[in-house]
Amino acid sequence: YGYFFMLFGRHAAGGHLALGRVLRSPEVDYLSAPQAYGDAHRNVGGSGQSRGLPDACRRHGKLWLDENDQNTSLHQGAKFHTQTLTLDDDIALLRRNLVSSFTRGGGLWFYDFGAGYGGWWNHPRLLDEIRQLRTLFEDRYRAGFARDADALVVYDPAVFRHTARTWRVDCVSHACTDDLSAALYRSGACFDDVLLDDLPDTDLSRYKLVLFANTFRMTEPQRAHVRDRVLRDNRHVAFIHLPAYTAGPRNDLPF
Repeated sequence: YGYFFMLFGRHAAGGHLALGRVLRSPEVDYLSAPQAYGDAHRNVGGSGQSRGLPDACRRHGKLWLDENDQNTSLHQGAKFHTQTLTLDDDIALLRRNLVSSFTRGGGLWFYDFGAGYGGWWNHPRLLDEIRQLRTLFEDRYRAGFARDADALVVYDPAVFRHTARTWRVDCVSHACTDDLSAALYRSGACFDDVLLDDLPDTDLSRYKLVLFANTFRMTEPQRAHVRDRVLRDNRHVAFIHLPAYTAGPRNDLPF
């Protein structure tokens, strides 16, 4: 649960709209999803990011687990996954995918597609690389977790109640979430993500930039919080396309 990136417009159909409610539940210990699909996320040079919002989970004391289901050059026929040509490519993607999860304070497991496709990492070089990464992570884990992010990206899963059902029709949301996130990973900036609902409880003192991504829906209290608490302290604030255009019952440009 908690899928957010690369859902191809199916957020509402998949039911991934109540992330905040799930994260507030004391009955939930962790959430998980595959790492994000798509060329900009999975190809060599791509972001290798989670499909969900691991920082938002961590703020609520939940663990995020990525499902690393990216095939290797040992099995070129696996569908819907990036094709790699060499073991060197495989090792580069292994490092990227595993480090991406670890530096967000999360974990992961390896998953291949079984019969006909199994054994994606069944090679001495790949297994040795996994072993070395695990040793590195175990050493770093003892030092405790910290992120030096000075940028914050604000997302809202609930806004998909108000948008089109397919990403080809709702190209705005696709650009403001999937494309934006892939670009941010290439920017060189260290950034955190946060849910719009959690923004009032977030310490903004460390952030030089707050970037509102798909916040097309805002209530009046949320707009007031942005005006009074976010737009201050010499902080840069940027909005992607029609922030607060709807309050839910009504769309209005003056919002």
